[in-house]
Amino acid sequence: MLRMFFVTLVFVVSGVISAQTENRSPLPKLITEIDVAVSGYSAAALLGIDSTLQKIFAADSSNNTVLYYLAYTEYNLVAMSLNDDALDLFDRFYTPAEKHAAAVAEVRGFSSEGKTLLAAIYMMKIAHSWTEAMSLSKPFYMLLAEAEQINPDNPRTFYIKGMMKLKTPSMFGGSREEALKLFTKANALFEAERTSKTDGPRWGYIACLTWSGQAYAEDENLETAKFYYKKALEVNPEYGWVKYKLLPDLEKKMNKE
Repeated sequence: MLRMFFVTLVFVVSGVISAQTENRSPLPKLITEIDVAVSGYSAAALLGIDSTLQKIFAADSSNNTVLYYLAYTEYNLVAMSLNDDALDLFDRFYTPAEKHAAAVAEVRGFSSEGKTLLAAIYMMKIAHSWTEAMSLSKPFYMLLAEAEQINPDNPRTFYIKGMMKLKTPSMFGGSREEALKLFTKANALFEAERTSKTDGPRWGYIACLTWSGQAYAEDENLETAKFYYKKALEVNPEYGWVKYKLLPDLEKKMNKE
């Protein structure tokens, strides 16, 4: 059951959609394809994208943007491996994902995003096996603290930390209240990011809104949960998990009360 909570992380994550560059780089198209593959929960599509990105990076290992999206693609494959039907993906992609994200974390201008992504990959390993929590929890939180120090306005840093707080048992430091505070901060930063013209990763907003709703629903604060689900649909009206599952289930529950 715990694994499925983290599977949803990957299902709801939003990829980055960029405009075509003047040199007709294939990367913007690949970024869009990542978004479609993640939204459609297609490991097959991500495997093809990963192969293409590896070829591009092999031809130009100085392209740090390609390196980032290679790590991000492999992160999604690792997260998809938490589905019992795709466990082989974990053994295949965890080490490359960790290696590539760690490399991104050392690149100037990419450090905050790289450290956050590496922390998210550690979170997937903990979700895969809670025996890893003792060794990975400290580096997980250290990476996010460093990422926040580098860029205090990176919403993904607060979102990933919130997810860990939400899904960690309270006896081990988890807290729904702390998670909601982190989600609230992340959502505000995501909203600001949406209106900014800066380039860079933009995934995570719909996921954060959805998990905000989930957390409030778990706390029986149903009206607030409904607000966040509807907000997620404002960002993406066709987001299926909320549109066809979470919101209808919530409304049925509200109508019975």
